[in-house]
Amino acid sequence: MRLAVLSARELDDAVFWRNLAPPLENALAAQPGSTLVVAPPFRRPTFNAARPAWLTAIRTLRRVDAVFWIQLHLRPPGPVWALAYTRPLAHRAAYALDVFPSIYADLPRYARSQRLACCFVAYRIPALGLAASSGRGLFEWLPLAFNADVFRDRGVERDVDVFWMGRRHAPLHEALIDHCANRGLRYEYLEPPGRRIPLDELSLLCSRSRFFVVLPPDVEDPIRTGGTSPLTARYLEGVGAGCRLLGARPRSGEFELLLPEDAIVECAPDGSDLAAVLDAADADPEFEAKASAVCAHVHREHTWEHRAVHIYERLLAL
Repeated sequence: MRLAVLSARELDDAVFWRNLAPPLENALAAQPGSTLVVAPPFRRPTFNAARPAWLTAIRTLRRVDAVFWIQLHLRPPGPVWALAYTRPLAHRAAYALDVFPSIYADLPRYARSQRLACCFVAYRIPALGLAASSGRGLFEWLPLAFNADVFRDRGVERDVDVFWMGRRHAPLHEALIDHCANRGLRYEYLEPPGRRIPLDELSLLCSRSRFFVVLPPDVEDPIRTGGTSPLTARYLEGVGAGCRLLGARPRSGEFELLLPEDAIVECAPDGSDLAAVLDAADADPEFEAKASAVCAHVHREHTWEHRAVHIYERLLAL
């Protein structure tokens, strides 16, 4: 099989892409017969500036048997979509990330119009619903994973007590500020919408942390999620860095299927029980052993390299 992995990394500058798309795309492009093709941006009012890059990409696409891309919702960015159609007979597969109820009804129609042979869906409940309603094996649950080069135990002193990365839920955030100030603990967090720090600095900060705060996205934004409660990559990133998770489990059942019980120290989303929860966790003589065991588990099972192998084998079977 000759596979083209179509990347939008030069088109979308969202912070999350750094630890999601490139690790998965690179791992998939490393499989036998696979090639990474970075979609050039559209140029206005003329394509002249990007013409050499487009010609090279099109020549590569015309020699492949299958194409794969990552998309947020219903379809990929325009340049990725355009490249995919330069090889009309190739098998097509996509990985759809934020599939919430607002697009449930539309995704099967878009998948058929794009002639997808397989659409991997990142969240379990939507994937199961789409698979049941659409048939033909078109939709499949493929859990999120984490970037093992960034989120790993670097063997440094864990001098940060609590770390929160990404969007924050105000009640728990304020409770953490108060609790850590009263107890003389160190609480670190990235300023919204995400302070763009070098990945090596982010890796070191995570590896220095004891607790990594996680909440399902419906706690902060139930309107966007439509009441669904998926497991996000943050859960895997935190334990991948050797931290214990602090927060709440998603209601989707994904946590129980993917992670051991010891991965998380649960607290109320409003932080009302923080003192009791953290005191109990600190009194656990197996605190570090549990964190180490869960860290080893996710590095064995849930890296983007593991997801790339699954995608590749699925495409081979088409």
